[in-house]
Amino acid sequence: GNQPGVLGTQGYVGSTWLRGYQTTDANGQLVFTTIYPGWYASRATHFHFEVYNGTALVKIGQLTMPETISDAIHVTDGYNGTINTTRNANDSVFGNSATDFANQTMTLTGSITAGYAATQTIGVAV
Repeated sequence: GNQPGVLGTQGYVGSTWLRGYQTTDANGQLVFTTIYPGWYASRATHFHFEVYNGTALVKIGQLTMPETISDAIHVTDGYNGTINTTRNANDSVFGNSATDFANQTMTLTGSITAGYAATQTIGVAV
């Protein structure tokens, strides 16, 4: 909510940008529905996440999607009609480690018309 905004000309203080929280089930699993993300300058298309154990923050991370799917979605009418030029491998977070990159890229099933589903396992020490 304290982002400087587009070119510093539009303030975003107090904005939440699709942020929310959910509680896992007894197996530590949850399901959420969201829109496919866009991107911001110098970053690949991605989601941020945080994992809490009660009130203690135990993990922060980001997940990305296959570029072929992101590219196909971003050129549709619902998005800005252009492909994100910051590729996953060149991203300042995802490009740091080949091992981390593989673990941070979700596998998606579905289609643009039907929607996509992703499953990602995120391990945390308890």
